[in-house]
Amino acid sequence: DHGPIDGVGMGAMTMGFDIAGDVDLTGFSEGDTVAFEVKQGRDGAYRIMSICNTGTEGADCLDTKIARPGSPE
Repeated sequence: DHGPIDGVGMGAMTMGFDIAGDVDLTGFSEGDTVAFEVKQGRDGAYRIMSICNTGTEGADCLDTKIARPGSPE
């Protein structure tokens, strides 16, 4: 769930995503605050490719999980 995102004109909603096969959700609980990366597959489905708990791992936790072009892995 998320509240309204005024900058893009998006209202509050619940968004459902598929999960990529190598993403482990066992350490997460309902109500956790998370950051995640979503990509659209060739089949049109949106999948969570990477996820982290910002409450326990810090607000920039996703930066350490995603290799960015031009950055060391």
